[in-house]
Amino acid sequence: MTSLDVKKLISFTMDAKKSSLEHILYLHENQQTKKNIFILNEIQDLSVDLCNYFLDVSKRIKYAKSIITSLQFARPVLGLFQQTSTRTRSSLDIAAHELRTTFTYMDWHTTNLHLTHPTEEIKILSELYSMIFVRMYDHALLVELSKASSVPFVNAMSTVQHPTQALTDFFTINECFKTDFSNLKLAFIGDANNVSRSLAFLAEKMNMTMVYSSPKSYKFKERVPAQYIEDPREAVSDADIIYTDTWVSIGDESEQSTREKMFKDYQVNSSLLSCAPENSLVMHCLPAHIGSEISEDVYTSPRSIHKVQAINKQYIMQSLMIYALHDIRIFTP
Repeated sequence: MTSLDVKKLISFTMDAKKSSLEHILYLHENQQTKKNIFILNEIQDLSVDLCNYFLDVSKRIKYAKSIITSLQFARPVLGLFQQTSTRTRSSLDIAAHELRTTFTYMDWHTTNLHLTHPTEEIKILSELYSMIFVRMYDHALLVELSKASSVPFVNAMSTVQHPTQALTDFFTINECFKTDFSNLKLAFIGDANNVSRSLAFLAEKMNMTMVYSSPKSYKFKERVPAQYIEDPREAVSDADIIYTDTWVSIGDESEQSTREKMFKDYQVNSSLLSCAPENSLVMHCLPAHIGSEISEDVYTSPRSIHKVQAINKQYIMQSLMIYALHDIRIFTP
């Protein structure tokens, strides 16, 4: 893969529509020196250069949005979802539409995937679609499906990682703070789950400091590149970003009452924010359970940037499609 000038990627000046489009096509051409099909199962699959590519292209699309009408792709994009989804599904739909292709949402439970080994079905679906996004419980099976795919394949969320969410969050952080990631610190308050795990590995790649705080019995069992701090007040004391997520992830519903008791001291509320710097911002990947992991006054405050996160996911999805799909072309209305 061609090494990119990270400083040039991060420094973005919004020129005219033409120059932004030319730059995206330039980045695309340089990245397409790869020979392998693009597979994104977890953050560790990405290089630092490629992470910067996604952030830069997303920024150019968002701030010179009309350029995407000049890009066109041939075949539809598939979303194969075993789990429910709102923002990821919507962002893929909008991203595909604005790139002049179509997005097919396929509910796993209404297919014949259960009648045979799912890898056999993925092989067929690869012949019909240009790119596949899969959202499912079993991460090991997701990895197996990615190996069977003959087209680009992206993890749209599993119980282990949520890489598109982490990329979206770092795009949002870069947009809001406008400084190098190495100057920032993120404190994740709550469950050690797929989102916090993805954030930790991306923070390591982007040279950002990250700590996380949760009850001892709910901290990561494996090594993650983030410091564990049991006391949430200490964790946020010098944090620029305070991030939280649901205490009860998909698949953990039977533990809801236990988790709510265990995590009650880990709510992101005004009391916790009083221990943090005044200019710190609050992030949540949604859906939020107001009154549980986050209080209503914090959720609705100007310091909460969850809406920006939600909006920004479509641009990350577009950058993934632009990078992964080889049939990029110029469309002339």
